[in-house]
Amino acid sequence: MDNSEWMRNGDYVPNRLEAQTDAAIQVAARKRDQNPENTVGVLSMAGKKGVQVLCPLVSTMQDLGKILAVLHSREKIRIDGTSNFVAALKTATLALKHRSEKKLRQRVVMFVGSPIDAEPKELEKTGKALKKNGVAVDIISFGDAESNNEKLEALINGVNKDGNRCAPYYRLSSPFLSPRKDLCRLTRPAAAGCARCLRA
Repeated sequence: MDNSEWMRNGDYVPNRLEAQTDAAIQVAARKRDQNPENTVGVLSMAGKKGVQVLCPLVSTMQDLGKILAVLHSREKIRIDGTSNFVAALKTATLALKHRSEKKLRQRVVMFVGSPIDAEPKELEKTGKALKKNGVAVDIISFGDAESNNEKLEALINGVNKDGNRCAPYYRLSSPFLSPRKDLCRLTRPAAAGCARCLRA
C-alpha cells in the first residue's frame, strides 16, 4: 500500500488512499475465491518508520477478516512521508520467502500513486533479482503514472528479460480504482518472474 502524502489527493474518489484500499480488498477477495490456500499480506511503503509489514502472510480463507481490518485501519495505514518503492519490493520478497505454503507461486501486487524515488538502473537490477527468485510482480500505477513510466518500464524489463512472454498493460485515467474489470487481470495466474503493470 502506498501511504505517502500523495494519497491525500482527491483525484480518485474519495481520495487516493481510500480508492487504493477498495481495490486492494477486491484483489484479496478474488485471491481467496481462486484458491482457499492462497495467502496474502499487507505492507505500507511510507512513514517515519519506513516500510512496515502490517499483516504477515495469512490465509485468505481463514483470515480475510485480519486483512480487511488492517486495510481499513487508519491507525495502521497512516498517510505520512514519501514511499520507498524499492525497499517495499525487497521487504515483500523477503516475506514471500518465509511463506508456509512453498508450493504456491510468489506474487507481489504493488499500488503506486506517488513518484518513485529510484533510478531506472536500480529498478532494473531489482527486477532481475525478482526474476531470479521466481517472483511475479503486478503494479497498479495510478495518480502519477506519467512521471513513473520510465522507471516502471525499467523494472518490468528487468523482470521480463530473456523472451518472457508476459507484458505490461495500460489503462486510461478514471476517478475510480475499484470496481474495475482490469483488476481481474491481476488475479489471473502469471508466470514466475513475470511483471505486469496496470496504469489507472
